[in-house]
Amino acid sequence: MNEPGGGENKPKGDPTTRELFQCVVCREYGPRKDRIGSLCSHCYCKDCLIRHLEHSLAQDFFFPPECCGDPIPLTSMLAFLSPELVERYLERMVEKNDRDRTYCADPHCARYLPPAQGLDDSVRSCKKCPTQTCTQCKARSHPGGCIGHDSEVLQMAINEGWQRCLECHNLIELVFGCNHVMYEHGLSIDSYEQAL
Repeated sequence: MNEPGGGENKPKGDPTTRELFQCVVCREYGPRKDRIGSLCSHCYCKDCLIRHLEHSLAQDFFFPPECCGDPIPLTSMLAFLSPELVERYLERMVEKNDRDRTYCADPHCARYLPPAQGLDDSVRSCKKCPTQTCTQCKARSHPGGCIGHDSEVLQMAINEGWQRCLECHNLIELVFGCNHVMYEHGLSIDSYEQAL
């Protein structure tokens, strides 16, 4: 192991070596008290862990943040995260586990709308904008039952040979590659035709 900023090797028993850790991402050395460990025993510095978490928050497929295929426990990150990042993590976990997600019907907003606890959940209000969204058809809130306003899109899907996800019912299209499909929410099928 090299000393930070130097090129000489330190013996394994050297006290300075035992007090340092090397970040698995940036390869920089830091005090052991500032490391964030994962289940596989890899260690991250605060800056690299926060970048890793930010990346995972931005992409559903990469959330929660992992190391060697195992999620990095929130409890091991708590001391290094701002309250805002912890709140975003917890909100994202609710979204990740929601199998019938509803997003704001305003395309300029499209914020995830979590389920209402113990209330009528047929309409959800966005906290970011004034839009109310129907949880059944995912369009702007409307009186009465949902209408087939998506019939043109559904007809195009039939004509183009698109399929529906078995889990979330979103339309999917295989553009190229093999028939194995991996969805953002984790469902995996071995054949595109299975999605029929």
